[in-house]
Amino acid sequence: GIAVYQQEIGVFKDFGAIANYAERIQMNENLDLTFGFNVLYSRRSADGLKINSQVPDPALRNFQDIPIVNFQPAVTVSFGKFDVGVFFENLLDFNLKSNELATSFSEKTFSGHAMYSHEFTYASGIFEGADLRVLALARKPGNGSFGFGGNVILDLPKMGWLKAGYDKQYGISAGACVNLSDKLSIGFSYEKGDFA
Repeated sequence: GIAVYQQEIGVFKDFGAIANYAERIQMNENLDLTFGFNVLYSRRSADGLKINSQVPDPALRNFQDIPIVNFQPAVTVSFGKFDVGVFFENLLDFNLKSNELATSFSEKTFSGHAMYSHEFTYASGIFEGADLRVLALARKPGNGSFGFGGNVILDLPKMGWLKAGYDKQYGISAGACVNLSDKLSIGFSYEKGDFA
């Protein structure tokens, strides 16, 4: 898959693109092993029009864009309706401007997840082939404290999907997607954090 995103927090804007790949290996009738990775390009910049200060801030005035390429591997084991996995958020994050890793090993972020999937076996109409997935996750950002979150996704193959979630770091989220064809869909997700 391929995605483009933009995120704004205060005067900072992150813009980037992500490509991902996953491969599933069936170990036996009830056990699957899935491994995959994301390759992410992001660029952080400061929006001078949003700076509202009587005293000029040299850190913001002299801020230079930070372009980063990030490799994010993940592994998941699936047993029946349950999935358990790990994700390495910034295992290899390379700063293209300084030609060095953006974070040291002690600053790496790791996360684990557990998911339950329920298929609507006897459903018809728009619910034909649908499934409901409930995901719980825990996240350890480097030297920071553990975070947690979860979301619920209703996947409707004939239409698209709907989702809602909460994350300790990013706040609440909601999203929707429409399937344009069997292999192409378009979606939107909105996150609202509490930065008080």
